[in-house]
Amino acid sequence: MNYYYYFVSLIAAYLYGALPFGYLIALTKGVDITKVGSGNIGTTNVYRVLGVTFGAVTLLLDLSKGFIPSYLAFHYFQGLTPFQQWLLFLAPIIGHCFSVFLRFKGGKGVATTLGALLGFDIRLVFMFIVVWLVTFLPTRWVSLGSILGIWVVFIYGWAVLPFFPWALLFLAVFITWRHRENIRRLMAGTENKTLLPWEQKRAAAGNS
Repeated sequence: MNYYYYFVSLIAAYLYGALPFGYLIALTKGVDITKVGSGNIGTTNVYRVLGVTFGAVTLLLDLSKGFIPSYLAFHYFQGLTPFQQWLLFLAPIIGHCFSVFLRFKGGKGVATTLGALLGFDIRLVFMFIVVWLVTFLPTRWVSLGSILGIWVVFIYGWAVLPFFPWALLFLAVFITWRHRENIRRLMAGTENKTLLPWEQKRAAAGNS
């Protein structure tokens, strides 16, 4: 691939990542998702505010933002250097977190990162999901599961990949930084918990 087509692909990957699907989906219900709940455009806030269906659609679309460029970079495009591949891997994640369509604001990048990992190596996604579930199920803290999950992905990648996964290290640091407010709340014991659908129904019934 020549430099012109690569540059176009890099910009396209960023712009696709920058599409604020959670924000747009919430608008179909007349909700500005940036002004309710946590104010985040990602899956967790959409789920909390609008329910399972809208949260699931947001999750799938955000996964696709990472998966498509990553898969093309590692399994389809020819002649890319490892550095060029990893830049395409990271571009949609940066786009999601710093969306040109939202004045360079955005989500925390977890779902888009999972999509990118899926396009690269499904073993890394499996490791993330296991750690996330082991953390989330007893605590109901999405943020803690995400932070621990991405660090385990880096450590596992370092152990099994035939090269030092600098991009995974960058992601671990970056996603931890994106969760800095969550970390403060976790340390203060005030972090929001995400209830499962049946728990939400019980909570709503108890408050009625």
